[in-house]
Amino acid sequence: MSGALVPQSAQALSAFERERLDMVAHTLAGLHEQQALQFFRGYPQLLQACLQNHYPLNASLLATPGVTWDWRALSASRALQWDADLIAQFATQWDWDILSKNPALPWSRALIGAWERRWSPPPAAPLADKAEGEGAEEGLPSIPPFPPPPPPLLPP
Repeated sequence: MSGALVPQSAQALSAFERERLDMVAHTLAGLHEQQALQFFRGYPQLLQACLQNHYPLNASLLATPGVTWDWRALSASRALQWDADLIAQFATQWDWDILSKNPALPWSRALIGAWERRWSPPPAAPLADKAEGEGAEEGLPSIPPFPPPPPPLLPP
């Protein structure tokens, strides 16, 4: 005897029981999805804040007609699919003070040079102390600490 409280044959679920459990799991997932949809319909500003701060938005989503983005929040987002093209495509919308402190950007000499008049502070001054770091190029300036996120947007 194996010492188990329930015999091995009784531990196995039948195909019928597995199918029923799958149906229950699918139903619960659908209910959770419906609850989330209902919640965000009631708080669209919260949904937008979540998307801007936590979803890996790309250039085509940011260019969606009729959507008004909070470019300050997007400038601080670590979740965006950051690359040089994204930065260039929306150069007039970014908050460059916030963007300058975003550690998620693909920092490189080329990126700093391409936008050196926009960075705040200029990369040559306070950013000059980075000698090494995870994923850093040799001698690449340091990025200052990321500012705290803005307070959540909740309806009154």
